[in-house]
Amino acid sequence: MAAQSCDDFELLLLPHDVNEDGIAELQALVDAFPPSFAERVRVVPVSGGGRSHPLNVGIREAGGRYVAILDDDDLAFSHWVAEFQNAAAHNPTGLLRSLVAEQEVEPVMWRGATPGYDLVGRPRCPWQKTFDVIEHFTVNHSPTGGWAVRRDLFREGSLQFDESLAVLEDWDVLVQAALVSGVSSIDQITVLVRLWRTGDSSTSLHSEMEWHEARSVVLARLDAKTLTLPPGSATRLHIMGLQAQEAATRIAELTEELSAVRAELQHNEAVRRGAEEQLIAERRKISEIWSSRSWKLSKPLRGLERLVRQIRRTPPGVG
Repeated sequence: MAAQSCDDFELLLLPHDVNEDGIAELQALVDAFPPSFAERVRVVPVSGGGRSHPLNVGIREAGGRYVAILDDDDLAFSHWVAEFQNAAAHNPTGLLRSLVAEQEVEPVMWRGATPGYDLVGRPRCPWQKTFDVIEHFTVNHSPTGGWAVRRDLFREGSLQFDESLAVLEDWDVLVQAALVSGVSSIDQITVLVRLWRTGDSSTSLHSEMEWHEARSVVLARLDAKTLTLPPGSATRLHIMGLQAQEAATRIAELTEELSAVRAELQHNEAVRRGAEEQLIAERRKISEIWSSRSWKLSKPLRGLERLVRQIRRTPPGVG
């Protein structure tokens, strides 16, 4: 943040349930920067509550027009603040949304003693470039570090981070803000999210049931409201409905085809088992003949029969 090309920002550090020694170390780190930067940084200790509690505390403490959030694994590029400021000046909507890249990292020891990380692969930007609120009803395409919300939406409205949610509290606020006040999309990557290949993450720390319950709470909150959708949404919803119907019809057709294939496989398996059983029975009969007394007694006659056939095949004058 000290390298930002635009210095029109304040930075709140919100250590959550950190002891006094940890707070002192964090403050000492801030004081090590030049005053031009350190004076715009405040350390605000937060105690108790869940993972969203520090966010609500930070919003109450913030003094800027917009509120943006960086996680400890996020790297803000030097134009992060400048892009938000430019977007707010040209299209002052309630939500400013930039692009975010992600890159996998894995833990290593730097110089053999200091915990660090190594980059794995190249950065990529897997999320949609232009904000689409309808798509966001299904998948969150906007990591937290890539958007900023107008502060008065929290102060004057009912918008806040739901501290009862174990996960998806950012998606909840994002969609609500987008529906209330619109979105200004920024066609620039401003943040790099580091994804740890090993170790704990929100995906691994929380069960599928917790994700399902949080998703249900967010959707129920949206269901309780009359939603104002952006222009063009009616056509999009119509097309999505047709696509869903076509998909359902195709699934039904494939299910029917699969049932027919399974029936044919079962029939073929029954035929195969029948043929196998018949083959076993025939082999058993042959074995019984070979081991019978009559077969053994007729052995000389069979030898004489082979000799006669051989003589008949031999041409005259040969032998």
